[in-house]
Amino acid sequence: MERQRSPTVVPGFMVLLILILNALLARYPNCRDYVHTPCVSHLLGRIIKTGYLVVHMEWKKFIISWVLGSVLLYSTLFLASAITMAIAPFNIFDVGGMRTATDPVMMFYYLYPVILSLITTFVFSVVRGALQGSYVEKGLMFGLLMFLLLTVTSGFIIITTMQYPVGFSINMILNGLISYPLLGILYTFIWERCPYCAPPRDPA
Repeated sequence: MERQRSPTVVPGFMVLLILILNALLARYPNCRDYVHTPCVSHLLGRIIKTGYLVVHMEWKKFIISWVLGSVLLYSTLFLASAITMAIAPFNIFDVGGMRTATDPVMMFYYLYPVILSLITTFVFSVVRGALQGSYVEKGLMFGLLMFLLLTVTSGFIIITTMQYPVGFSINMILNGLISYPLLGILYTFIWERCPYCAPPRDPA
């Protein structure tokens, strides 16, 4: 029997582009008319400034967020798996399309939290200026955005196209609900409370 292929998830760069555009429009609410030339100039100027901030990234905060975020994601992954196994146990290697445990490529599967932490740290460093409220509120909002963009969209594809075990879907939803809000709070705390590095100077 032919194995099912894993579903295609929303490309990370699409998520990043949406978040950046939302952050820019939040900064310039009068620039929602894209045909208005001055507003286009504002948006392009902000994109250039964003590129400047990437080059002059607060690297200490970035690396701390990446490392601690990876640890957090591994921890929440095990927690969500433990809860799922108590509710609806399943074997991930029995899921259609999965490689065998001995496949050398499977080592990259276990690096998923590290890659996810790297990408979400970068996204947070770009859009954090558009978040409002206390650091907890900002973190929860960022976590909610990640949950909607990653968990909900992936879950929709899986549930509507794949005959995966119920436990697989439960694990994915639980992991998203637990990990992303905590990740957002962690990032906000590090970027707003870290005493080790000053913010970069915004070009005039």
